[in-house]
Amino acid sequence: MVENIEDLEFDDDTVLFDTVFVSVGSATQVFQIYNRGDETLLLNRVELAGGERSPYRLNFDGVSDVSFTDIELLAGDSMYGFVEVTIDPSSIETPFVVKDSVIFTSGKGQKDLKLVSWGQNAIFHVNDTITQTETWTSQAPHVLYGNNFVKKGVTLTIEEGTQIYGHSLSRLIVKRGASLRVLGSVDFPVVFQGDRKEKRFEEEPGQWFGIHFLPGSVNNYIRYGVIKNAHRGIQVDSMLPSREPNLVVENTSIRSMSQVCVLGYTASIQMINCELIDACEFLFVGELGGNYDLFYCTLGNFQKSCVRTDPSVYLSNADYEDEGGTVFKNKLDFQIANCIVYGGEEDELIINGSGGGEINPVIGNSLLRIQVEDKDLPAWENAGNIINKDPKFVSPGELNYQLDTLSPAIGKALPLGAITTDFFGKPRDGSNPDIGAFERDE
Repeated sequence: MVENIEDLEFDDDTVLFDTVFVSVGSATQVFQIYNRGDETLLLNRVELAGGERSPYRLNFDGVSDVSFTDIELLAGDSMYGFVEVTIDPSSIETPFVVKDSVIFTSGKGQKDLKLVSWGQNAIFHVNDTITQTETWTSQAPHVLYGNNFVKKGVTLTIEEGTQIYGHSLSRLIVKRGASLRVLGSVDFPVVFQGDRKEKRFEEEPGQWFGIHFLPGSVNNYIRYGVIKNAHRGIQVDSMLPSREPNLVVENTSIRSMSQVCVLGYTASIQMINCELIDACEFLFVGELGGNYDLFYCTLGNFQKSCVRTDPSVYLSNADYEDEGGTVFKNKLDFQIANCIVYGGEEDELIINGSGGGEINPVIGNSLLRIQVEDKDLPAWENAGNIINKDPKFVSPGELNYQLDTLSPAIGKALPLGAITTDFFGKPRDGSNPDIGAFERDE
């Protein structure tokens, strides 16, 4: 008899309960374990990591418990185990995804078998592909698990008030020729967030991966959304040949990211009345060229979750070399108008012009924190920009990046005829609007 845990194998590394509970109930799944060795294997202990508090129970040979000792498995043999879960989907304390693991110990080694169940009543998307145009409504939460795709030629519309929860490393991916239409309202935004509902996870970054628009996705639009708790809130790849925006985002909060709020690779992105706040690395990145328009946006970065050394905004015309050695020069066009770019770093806006592509910058009537010795300061000042003055946000520590009474950004924007309201849909001053996403009430 041996105690070599390496001889132990499972039929799968995860036991998945895909039952959607609508009332208090239980479900049972079976798993199989194998001894791949040529001697009898002694499992000193088999137990649930969650112990007595676990919603799961194990069953071997008709006995139900949270732990077992001294289970023998003959050489080349296998045995079945059963695991039961009991869920109360009506309890607000029940997470959307209920996890635990079975720990197998032999000698000094361990292996674990993951247990995953659906908790609260919701619509679950598990490595799914949306193959026909459909609409998600607010009637039930939607939970993303794994990679979920919107297929070519399909439009996914998400109505106001809908709540989307992303499990660890999950993402929503919009493929070539597909579209995402997020249609929230000021009172009922569409919210994308991590699936941990405890209070301490409310603004915790890095809980899921984010929304990814692949090259060739079309007619993507986000209005009155909240996107938070991800690694990359939004990633957009490769602009259309027409250079029309791959994505238009209006009146949306993108925040609490472990990497970046918005990332574009040779993309075309337009953002109006948006706030991009608190990321561990960047707030906005336009890499390998592209076309980026930011109007009346607040980009503020005073996050406390991690140590940050990157600028809030990074734009680059870097060249791209394909596998065959062909070098592509990437043109970079961008407009930053009536925006605030401010945070804890001394230079919150960096433009990397190391590539061979043309750069066409327009930065006007914005409040910026920058290293003046690295910039063509007179040109920036002549465009009505305010350099290195504290915008006096109300309370960044509480994620309130609205303007306080004495903010130098008040009344210093240039009216843009097509944009007459602010982040909350309030009218902007027709002659002297405020810089940033929020028009201050006096």
